[in-house]
Amino acid sequence: MGAVIRGETFHFEVVANHSAKSIIDVQLEFSMPIVNAILTTENDEQAMERASVKGKEAAQVAIQMIHLLKSV
Repeated sequence: MGAVIRGETFHFEVVANHSAKSIIDVQLEFSMPIVNAILTTENDEQAMERASVKGKEAAQVAIQMIHLLKSV
């Protein structure tokens, strides 16, 4: 779980895009599903508001992935 919070530069877009791509790269390299729980928000307040909901959702998805992998 993490957050990329928009600042006043283009750096936000670079970090957000690169982190998502890197998670995909790791999944492909190791044939392992990874839940992307990196929030992209406009400010700290948004990140805090979304973190509890998205954190719970990410945990639920991870558990579902484990069950799915065990059934294969």
